[in-house]
Amino acid sequence: MTLKSRPLKLFFYACISAFSILVWGPVLTDGHPAMAQDNSFYTTIDPDQYIVGPGDGFRVDFWDGSVPTINLTVTAEGMVLLNSMGFVDVAGLSLTAAKARLGELIKKYYADIDFSISLTGVRSVQIMVTGGVAKPGLHTASASTRVSEIISKAGGFIKGASRRNIILEGVDFDSNVDLLRFERLGDFNSNPYIYFGNKIHVPMVTDSSSFVHVSGEVVLPGGFEYKKGDDLGELIDLALGFTGLEGDSVYIFDGYESEVDRAAVPITDLSIPVMPGNKIVVGRTSREHLSNYFSITGQITIPGRYPCYGGLTLDRCLNTAGGLTDKADIYSAVIYRQPESDRSKETQKSLNKFFINDQSVLSDREPVSVDFRALFPDYLDRIPILPGDSIVIPIKTGVVTVYGMVKRPGMVTYEGPGSAARYIKKAGGFTGGADKSSIQVIRKTSAIRLISDPGIDIYDGDTIIIPEQEKKKSIWDKIKDGAMILGGLGILYLAIDNAAD
Repeated sequence: MTLKSRPLKLFFYACISAFSILVWGPVLTDGHPAMAQDNSFYTTIDPDQYIVGPGDGFRVDFWDGSVPTINLTVTAEGMVLLNSMGFVDVAGLSLTAAKARLGELIKKYYADIDFSISLTGVRSVQIMVTGGVAKPGLHTASASTRVSEIISKAGGFIKGASRRNIILEGVDFDSNVDLLRFERLGDFNSNPYIYFGNKIHVPMVTDSSSFVHVSGEVVLPGGFEYKKGDDLGELIDLALGFTGLEGDSVYIFDGYESEVDRAAVPITDLSIPVMPGNKIVVGRTSREHLSNYFSITGQITIPGRYPCYGGLTLDRCLNTAGGLTDKADIYSAVIYRQPESDRSKETQKSLNKFFINDQSVLSDREPVSVDFRALFPDYLDRIPILPGDSIVIPIKTGVVTVYGMVKRPGMVTYEGPGSAARYIKKAGGFTGGADKSSIQVIRKTSAIRLISDPGIDIYDGDTIIIPEQEKKKSIWDKIKDGAMILGGLGILYLAIDNAAD
């Protein structure tokens, strides 16, 4: 090959250099990607549920300082050795029972000294996760980890995975895990701790007839996966209870809403079993009956309907109904109200896209905008209650769910009202390509979908979804495009030059 002029030589070398940058540039500039720091997620241990096992660590502190601190470790046989005092068998005991048994032995030798026993370390276990998760296989976690956290480590649920019939296989017996009940009702018994020898299997739900559909006067209507033993009360609970506008009967349909297949059940008897494919419709009371009343349901001491008079405010309503329970989540409370005028079908259809779970803007009932974080507890007297209003006080779940473009999607512990950024950080932070300016937040009770930035307030039970950023060409992408063109021109010139020779 002969390059016949200096300008052509320079052009050729420029093209080849550009092509080299295209090939080797990412390696030289990016290098090896840094591994994201894996900050383990810790939760407070329930001492009555946590089972002590080999590898757990204890510490005994004597309050007067006369005796040095004693550090203890549970042996492979489930024993704890206290030097010069003896052995204590703690295998299979709850943390509460194990501490009590250790305390009995220590008191024999230090009867006149106050002391405390603390769990200082929990053992690591490997858990096999199979079925409907993104990353099935072995996953390492501490024994203080619950099933939901292991599933998050396994990449979370895939589409069609069961949430109510998860199987936790144990050494002695298998148990059912219902994470939907845990998410909706804060029932930690439905989300147990994992232990050595456990396996988690997430089955796939392939048959739509295995669902029970709940509609009518419930807070969050929708389809619920059937679980053996379900009754009306369980399904109503999963739908977050009645709205306060319910009538005297609940109707159960055997798959088809016809008079022949319908069974009317008094609303006071919710122990009636349901079957897969059933449709449950909670009837509504008459408008006339609501005209001079308000209703309050959920986590209130005496739920029901109460007379509504002029000047009534929310603080008086709560006092009338006996006050909030200790499980009440006032920050996620919703007041439903009849609008002054009916909306057109087109307007209603446009608004419904901001709701999920089959919840929608009803023509005669919609949520009132209230900032409970700013008003509770001192200014609830600023919230007026009108005839026909329905107040729903949900239960605390203790979790916030984070999905989408985060490093560890799944449930994280709720630590009080805070920004979305706070809970995104608990889920490992954003991944590359996350759209940080269009975060979606779904409110627990109203099911309203909000779009905001990471500064939006998050409350108990909320769901945060971080979408993927729309792909735009970066400067590097544009350089690569230019380099590709120049490289192609260089190769073309080389071919022409060789042909000329």
